[in-house]
Amino acid sequence: MGMISKAALLGGAAARGVAVLLACACVPAAGRNVVDWVLYDAPPASMPVNDAPGNGMADQALRLVLARWPDAEHRYIVANPKRFWSMMEAGEPVCTPAVLKTAQHDRLAYLSPMAAVPPFYLLTRAELAPQLPRNRAGEIRLDLLLRERRWQGLLVEERSYGPQSDRLIAADKGRARLAWNSPSTVGASNPRMVGEGRADWTIEFDFTLAHQQRGDPQLTQLVSLPIAGNQTFLVYFACPRTPWGRAAIARIDAILAEPAVARGMRAIMRAALRQDSWRRHAPALDRYFSQRSAWQAPAGAR
Repeated sequence: MGMISKAALLGGAAARGVAVLLACACVPAAGRNVVDWVLYDAPPASMPVNDAPGNGMADQALRLVLARWPDAEHRYIVANPKRFWSMMEAGEPVCTPAVLKTAQHDRLAYLSPMAAVPPFYLLTRAELAPQLPRNRAGEIRLDLLLRERRWQGLLVEERSYGPQSDRLIAADKGRARLAWNSPSTVGASNPRMVGEGRADWTIEFDFTLAHQQRGDPQLTQLVSLPIAGNQTFLVYFACPRTPWGRAAIARIDAILAEPAVARGMRAIMRAALRQDSWRRHAPALDRYFSQRSAWQAPAGAR
């Protein structure tokens, strides 16, 4: 299990004093005491109800933040990730929780570390699992799986699966047996298609499979396998790279640095994970949550 470094937590060096100064502002930008939040329909991470935060992991995290931000009007827009990033590129004054950090996302948005999460797992049918390439620890060798071209993979266009997996997939994208679903699905249909035999494997969070298996008996035949080299990584709140977004993310930074909020984020993650997944990743997750309350994230000051 990899350790999340201080550099990874902070996302790069920046002046703490500037971030704190920005965070003290009562509104994200002068004259606009409104924050519009984009929500995804991507269970169990985001599960909006009546166009408002529901009981998903990101929904609960957002409510922790909003409870400490009473001096603004908070409104909601339900959209898919592709639309959200188009809004970011246009500089629209909207924010969202629980995005991954990529070069493109970092270019379009200010990012504030929200939580550490377990890495993506490889999902496949139980009868195929013994045939897939692994290392001595029993972890999937994604590089070998892609090169073998024996197995049909199914992924989502424009979705990040973590730094290492993204590099391997990009290197073999033109040669590997891969099919791609639209980003509007957020991967929701991929496990079902693997269960139906329309693909042999996909990549998804283990807690997402656990949630889907509770409501779809056909998915009980799927197993989740750790991918060699994948490590716990961070998800972020995102706001546009504009003066408004800079002030908004600084306010979010200040709230997320509160010890009570870090404890609340840990409790959300603990409740979402299977027992074996929690045991595997708890040391790295606990390390992050203890560090998060000690530092002011600098994203709003970049």
